[in-house]
Amino acid sequence: MARVLERGPEVLSDDELAALVLGQRAGARVLRLGLRGLFLRPHEELLDTLGLSPTLLAHTLAVAELLARAQRSADTRPHLRTADDVASHLGARLKLSRIERFVVLAVDPGCRLLRETWLHGTVDSCPVDPREALGPALLAKATGLVFAHNHPSGNPEPSVHDVHLTQQLSDGAQALNLRVLDHVVVATSGVVSMRARGYFGGRATHTVESAAVHDDAIDGDPPR
Repeated sequence: MARVLERGPEVLSDDELAALVLGQRAGARVLRLGLRGLFLRPHEELLDTLGLSPTLLAHTLAVAELLARAQRSADTRPHLRTADDVASHLGARLKLSRIERFVVLAVDPGCRLLRETWLHGTVDSCPVDPREALGPALLAKATGLVFAHNHPSGNPEPSVHDVHLTQQLSDGAQALNLRVLDHVVVATSGVVSMRARGYFGGRATHTVESAAVHDDAIDGDPPR
């Protein structure tokens, strides 16, 4: 069980998988039938041959059907390719919040969302612990991160604190082999991509493109 949780079920052999799902004895009988035989033979024969209880057989068949449906279903995870995509996905939960919220969006190489983590602050700040921001992305096996937070004041311009926090988190992410794609600031008056403003030292292959409401560089710490 520990190997499955740490490395995934693909590391197990056929007999180990069968034993894990059905128990040691039934798993050995399944291998004599062949894995496809478990799902192609009549249920009555399986109950007699394998000695399974009806409940366990029903559970096994249900899991197989669930996996088959998952393979046939469309991938509905959002693609977060632009700052507008990020703002649209987070919606009013972030834009209209009366307190600052910091969101970490963990994505795969195609910028599809794997996991999102919300951190909550006050009316004018949101302290971010790098462990809370980066840890969930590692568990999700993400390759990239998009940060987003709101300014309840309505002004989307990044502050000096936003710039410093972005650099701190980017340095920590780099040490974990995670790429920070963008930091998007959302407010009622617009959306700003910090990558488009040049705060990331160059453009990456899979970047979140600009949806900035202004083109001027940050000068000092604007009101939030």
